[in-house]
Amino acid sequence: MKTTLFLMLASLLFFNPSFGQHIKEGTVKSSNNEFDVKLSNKHLIVSNKKNGLVKTQNKLPDDVATSGLSNFLTYNQDEARRMLSIIKADFVKRGRPVPSERPGGIFYIGNDGKILEADFIVNEQTSLTIDDIDALESILKKQFRFKVIQGKLGSAKFAIWNTVLRLDEIASK
Repeated sequence: MKTTLFLMLASLLFFNPSFGQHIKEGTVKSSNNEFDVKLSNKHLIVSNKKNGLVKTQNKLPDDVATSGLSNFLTYNQDEARRMLSIIKADFVKRGRPVPSERPGGIFYIGNDGKILEADFIVNEQTSLTIDDIDALESILKKQFRFKVIQGKLGSAKFAIWNTVLRLDEIASK
């Protein structure tokens, strides 16, 4: 019995090398992507290497730039709950407990409200794995759309919205 349990656990670790792996500074591979991880003030900034919008010239229209993104998008408690619901369903589907944490999300949002790219800021001692971050980015890009006033960005390619993902509110206790 012990041998069987050991072999099952070993195979999980062999086929999923990031299982339980702490995110560290540098280049980290998930099952599907490669991420740049930078350390800043005891926080890790995790960015998919495929993302490139941060380097793109992007000028917001004056009314959005001066009055704030609330002239372009709506993000309230209902929207936050909807986002957390998507995240929780994904953790459940992947058989992972939701960690009791509050990572930051930096979302690059298109004129239609779709998430084009996302970066995440996690505590240096996060229990999230790189596969969790990869899954967060993927599922939110596929299933979450911000409520926006279409056309408000004019010729701008995107707007950046920062928020805290209150995973602790949906954490598996």
